[in-house]
Amino acid sequence: MLNTQILDKLHSDKAWFEGLVKDKQTDFLYSPLSNDEWSLAQVIEHLVIVEQNLASLIAESIGQENNKTVRFNFKKYINKKIVFFILNNGIKVPVPTEAVYPNGSMNIEQSFLAWNQIRVQLDQMSQKINLNPEIANNFTFNHPRIGNLSAKETIEFISVHLRYHLVRVSRLIA
Repeated sequence: MLNTQILDKLHSDKAWFEGLVKDKQTDFLYSPLSNDEWSLAQVIEHLVIVEQNLASLIAESIGQENNKTVRFNFKKYINKKIVFFILNNGIKVPVPTEAVYPNGSMNIEQSFLAWNQIRVQLDQMSQKINLNPEIANNFTFNHPRIGNLSAKETIEFISVHLRYHLVRVSRLIA
């Protein structure tokens, strides 16, 4: 079962980004936050790309019967703790795949429209998972550092990934 705190955090962290961009000048949104950093618009586009990709994988995994399940694995448990510690503390790490790099295909308004749609999908999938807990452990994707993640763990990862960028951005604009 998905903890409602995870979903609440997903929504409140997204709202933080919405509040941050509200009434800001274009140069603030589209200029790099510092040397070797993305702009705020690029961070948000990246978050949308990641969430779109993972939401599609979750939908696919919970929609399949006889999908393989993710079982407890001590090595994965340790790797997940390390990755989540790094992300929760905003320690800068390289993006693991170019597929989730921002490419300028969306402006800030388009990014938020897409993000809102993704959140509706994530809420619906979370309800489906909570109504049918067996699908929570369906394999969803293989994270490059953690390993195989279930549907439930993928939603947790989305939340921690969003928190990582919130912490990084809040430090850079302080």
